[in-house]
Amino acid sequence: MSRPTSELCSPARINLGDLLTIRIPNPSLDELAVSDPLGRWFYLQGSGAIQPLLGKRQFAEAEKITLDTSTIAGTLHKDGVGVQLLVFTMPGQYRVHLADNLETEPENALYFECQVIVIERGGV
Repeated sequence: MSRPTSELCSPARINLGDLLTIRIPNPSLDELAVSDPLGRWFYLQGSGAIQPLLGKRQFAEAEKITLDTSTIAGTLHKDGVGVQLLVFTMPGQYRVHLADNLETEPENALYFECQVIVIERGGV
């Protein structure tokens, strides 16, 4: 079941380099990814992540996590190979995806999404 909601991410508009807090609304959610303005998916937690943010149990017990957008890296899969890259590298619209399974269609999973607008420092 897909549930886009702005309540998951705060603030909803940030400068590159700011902190982003993500609320985790359900302990059954195992996977976290961020898609960038180019549509690339960076896996931060779960089966797609090379270096998960937290252990599986720690993530399940977390009510929220805070990401430093200047340093957070995620796994980008390209041609079947996963590489760790910085996630927030350009201004634009990012989407945060939380699910029990990101490898299936959102309507077939417990799925939450929020949007974050990233602007350059000093931008409007």
